[in-house]
Amino acid sequence: MVPSTEKVGNVSVGRYEQIVDRLREAAEKLSKSSFIIGDGALEVVPMQEHGGRSVADDLFEVSAWLHRLSEDIDVPYNTIKEYRWVASRWPDRHRYPGVAFSTHQILAAISDPEERWAAIKNPPLDVRTGTRRWTPETARQRVGYHGPGPETVQEKIEAVHDLVADEQVAAQVATDLLRRPSVAFEAMTVC
Repeated sequence: MVPSTEKVGNVSVGRYEQIVDRLREAAEKLSKSSFIIGDGALEVVPMQEHGGRSVADDLFEVSAWLHRLSEDIDVPYNTIKEYRWVASRWPDRHRYPGVAFSTHQILAAISDPEERWAAIKNPPLDVRTGTRRWTPETARQRVGYHGPGPETVQEKIEAVHDLVADEQVAAQVATDLLRRPSVAFEAMTVC
């Protein structure tokens, strides 16, 4: 039997799979650590209920305590602030095992708690693997963020095709584009 020469990047498929396994373990530890930091910050400075004490009275105090915590554990202030907020949105019993902290972080943007907790239990189908799982991209799509937009000519063409799937919209866009002399001329030379 001839060994496979297929590569992923600079490594064999077998080595790539070993690396992925090792990195998944590290990512799981990172997720747990992020929640530990968020939970600790939340315990030191609990989140305020809307309509509670005056924000002006507490803002400096919250900031001061989080800055002190930041210095004491050598984690950037903004990281602690973000982890605290994510931990507040995901009580321990609603955190989903095997789903990265970053996915919890993205889905934390879902304002309704019941909807948020239900969403994480229903990952979309990953067409590449045929399994249901969250990726950073599918989590961003779930909360309505679609990224910076198409960059290459082909990506832009595909985006336009998606937007003009409706025949009436396509007809109106084509009419509008053909009113531009340089576009009309280019279209005639391509056909």
